[in-house]
Amino acid sequence: MARTPEFDREQVLDAALQTFWRKGYEATTLPDLLEATGLARQSLYNTFGDKRALFLASLRRYVDVGLGRLSEALEGGSVRAAIRAAFEDVLHCPNPDQGCFLVNTAAELLPRDAEVGRLIASTLARQERAFADALRRGVTQGELHLPPKRIEQTARFLVGALQGLRVMVKATPEPAFLRDMVAMTLRAID
Repeated sequence: MARTPEFDREQVLDAALQTFWRKGYEATTLPDLLEATGLARQSLYNTFGDKRALFLASLRRYVDVGLGRLSEALEGGSVRAAIRAAFEDVLHCPNPDQGCFLVNTAAELLPRDAEVGRLIASTLARQERAFADALRRGVTQGELHLPPKRIEQTARFLVGALQGLRVMVKATPEPAFLRDMVAMTLRAID
């Protein structure tokens, strides 16, 4: 009879995620992961497979949590305020020097890793849909005045601006500069 793992899978994924986020995929070693997760080598392999499988599971967890927060933030209340909050949330990142795990992964592994590329492309498409749904809601409620074609274009622009802001927070953490970026981005929905 197989033994039931005696650890919390999500806690292990979070610990691995933090390690990959801090060091990057290539620089993270198996001993780093074993130390961070507290797992024995065999438990890690039995549960997750190899380092790459653990990395992909960690990246998916990061994506799911982040998209859940974005979608939830965009679902209710003022659309303009929700979009502003999504951008301002990036400005208040607790570890700005770490940047965004998704952006860091794209910079490190694309275009040579097709599976990671598909995951990142899917994530960006899901972000775009979340923004487009919010923009449509804003138009329907009379808060925003965007023609139908511009909704999709604006959603795509917002995704690019959000990812760019995440890079700029890491590269240029000057608050006034970053606030100006957010202010100019929000003009797209005026």
